[in-house]
Amino acid sequence: MHSTTLDNGTRAISQLERQTMRKVAWRLLPILMLGYFIAFVDRVNVGFAALQMNHAVGIDHAAFGLGGGLFYLTYVLFEIPSNLAMQKVGARLWIARIMISWAWCPPVPPSSPVRTPSTRCGSCSAPRKPASSRA
Repeated sequence: MHSTTLDNGTRAISQLERQTMRKVAWRLLPILMLGYFIAFVDRVNVGFAALQMNHAVGIDHAAFGLGGGLFYLTYVLFEIPSNLAMQKVGARLWIARIMISWAWCPPVPPSSPVRTPSTRCGSCSAPRKPASSRA
């Protein structure tokens, strides 16, 4: 049942290897296609969000592009060491550490100039005014 090398240097694939690769492809490809589709939808959503967010926050397209580029650059720089650490520590512990770290960091720090509708103005308890009534 081993694959054999033919006279012209090509390898003949055994029936067992063919069945194994077919089974692996049927199990992995749907998950990979779903992940690719979700990543595509995520990229499209960022583009749609930029249409209204740029005006609301007061940044231009170049600043939004710079922010997206810096996010990607830092993601790549920190993801590689993170994956190397995960190999040493173990996936279960490392993913738990990532979840706790993200839960600990607030999505918008209080000192940030970016305000969401749910944030309060300054330290008072009154909700902030809508964007249309501000000067």
